[in-house]
Amino acid sequence: MCFWVRSHPVLISISLQDTLVEQGWTAKGASGVRYQRQQHSLWLIANAFEDCLHAAHIVLAMAGTATEQAVGLGKPVITMPGPGPQFTAQFATAQARLLGSSIYLIHGPEAVPHMLSFVQAQCSQPQAWIENGRCRMGSPGASTAIAQVLQRCLLDPLLP
Repeated sequence: MCFWVRSHPVLISISLQDTLVEQGWTAKGASGVRYQRQQHSLWLIANAFEDCLHAAHIVLAMAGTATEQAVGLGKPVITMPGPGPQFTAQFATAQARLLGSSIYLIHGPEAVPHMLSFVQAQCSQPQAWIENGRCRMGSPGASTAIAQVLQRCLLDPLLP
């Protein structure tokens, strides 16, 4: 497991580490970056979303764009609404409809262990998630294609 924290390295060094130890995880090494419990490893990494997303087998997400990127890469996503103003229950439900079978919508953190076990049991057949991601999000390369169209339409006519 790779746990990515968007921009709060302080959370990694204090409260999250304390919570992991309370839950039976053991720190490996002095850096407090890797934790072990039974056969599972958990890495706490700040500001490395792309690397974590590519390495992940299952994603736990509470952010709209990050969830879409994970689905586009063929990853199953466990998601739940949060207390903030953006990723509300209404938004999470609408996004689950939009992104289809790659999304496993739960209603709170207490359901994560059960849903994680459920999704892990399906990981031997990832092709359905890959096909759903391509169907829902399209093929990779859209950013490059959009930039080329913008250059051709907006910049090229201005060149001498």
